[in-house]
Amino acid sequence: MLQVTELLKGLELSDITEVERLVSPTPDPLWALAMPADRSFDRWHLATQKAKRFGYLPVGVGSTDDLNYLQAHLDNNNSWDSSENIRLATQLNLKNWFSERHQDLEEDNEGSFPRGVWPTNIGPKNSFWFPFDRQGNHLDPWWMLLVPAQESWLAPISLAYGNWNECPAAYVHAALLQYWGQRFGASLAGISGDTVEMSIDNPPSTQEESLSLALEHYLYCPDIVDQGCETIEHLAALLMNGHAWSFWWD
Repeated sequence: MLQVTELLKGLELSDITEVERLVSPTPDPLWALAMPADRSFDRWHLATQKAKRFGYLPVGVGSTDDLNYLQAHLDNNNSWDSSENIRLATQLNLKNWFSERHQDLEEDNEGSFPRGVWPTNIGPKNSFWFPFDRQGNHLDPWWMLLVPAQESWLAPISLAYGNWNECPAAYVHAALLQYWGQRFGASLAGISGDTVEMSIDNPPSTQEESLSLALEHYLYCPDIVDQGCETIEHLAALLMNGHAWSFWWD
């Protein structure tokens, strides 16, 4: 088994001194690193470029409270079956899933969705939440996970993430990550108790494509509109040419 000191050296993170091994629902080690605020995005991005050959995915978590919340969730999944969830993810018919979600939300919203006009003063979203607190201040340190996953879409399954309140089950997160990964180059960037963030290589570049994607995002995570930007058009404007997607569930 790869030692954590070798892993940190390979990721150019040898100077990180606060490292915790978390309880993991899989046999592979799950590491948490306390990252300094200085050059946080640069170091996360460099680690993502190097980590795949070691079989790990660097994923931002956020504060110590965020880490503890995620660890408490992991503690409750000792009988987790990763293989079954991978099977469910690969067999999920997303066309049917979107259709069923559309029907459910349409009923919840009394037949209408939160629509509006295209905003003229909204630009693309290109920043993540995970290194910052809720007031926008840089966390020092902020926590980063090294998740045992050969592919980004497998990470929610490695973390047994989801299946509470309106947050979808882990295999749904995985299936959507794979789907959006193929279409837009989406990969998991951050995850915490109630938040998922994705890094996007090839974002939509037209209003039509962005609106179609924004509807998919709303079906996946209604709270980002209902308790956030208020209309699907506003969300679409953030997605068009944007390289950072953020989702949260109340």
